Amino acid sequence: MSRRTANEFFTASQNNHSLRRRSSPFASSPTRRAYHHHPFQPPSSTSDGSAVLWTIIGANTAVFLAWQVASPQSVIPYVGISKAKIRHFLSSNFLLSNAHLAAGRYWTLLTSAFSQAQLGHFAANMLSLYAFGSVMAAFVIGPAHVATLALGSAVAGSAGFLWSSQSGNGVALGASGMVMGLGSAAACLAPSAKMLLFGIVPCPLWVLVAGYAFYDSFMLGRPSMVGHAAHLGGLGFGVAYYLLRLRRYGGIAARGFGNFRKFR
Repeated sequence: MSRRTANEFFTASQNNHSLRRRSSPFASSPTRRAYHHHPFQPPSSTSDGSAVLWTIIGANTAVFLAWQVASPQSVIPYVGISKAKIRHFLSSNFLLSNAHLAAGRYWTLLTSAFSQAQLGHFAANMLSLYAFGSVMAAFVIGPAHVATLALGSAVAGSAGFLWSSQSGNGVALGASGMVMGLGSAAACLAPSAKMLLFGIVPCPLWVLVAGYAFYDSFMLGRPSMVGHAAHLGGLGFGVAYYLLRLRRYGGIAARGFGNFRKFR
């Protein structure tokens, strides 16, 4: 989740300020995995859980494209609605802030997690979402679990951001709380699944997620354009959901030795 002060992020005014660039919350693109029983095959769009994953990615893509249309520098042809109106709608409904909650826009606790305005931010989050979500889908945990985990992590990430900015006027957007929730749950289910750090260095999934958790904890309270508290909120929800609802599928706290799935 990225964060900016309200004055730094463009709102629905009639000015011509462009979208500010914001750093990606993920420095890696963990997209390759190898499992113990057979080489990993990405789940098809019809497999359990993967349809939910692709729906979430599709929704994020739609909001990302809307931000591009709303940008004053956009080369996308006119769509019949003024860019100012589109910016106003997106700024009012897809950005998270204390001011929005005070105004009764409680839905932004969730909708802000489907909102990325910059290409790098969007691409990193969607690649990470697909990588971690693919691990979840490989366990065939079912669409209800994938949806609950993703949406719950999104809201928990938003709560983390609001907790960290109680006295500030910052705004936030991005799916990284959701990503961290899926990542932490996936790490609990398949701790030894291989991922690629920075798209190059192979490492176990638990090392990758633990590294992010350590870094976010270290940066908590320090000046940053990244919503570290949002990452930790999503991560915490993912671990809790695994312990409460997903242990029977295997992993580090599997119920019964026979249910434990080994990954390497």
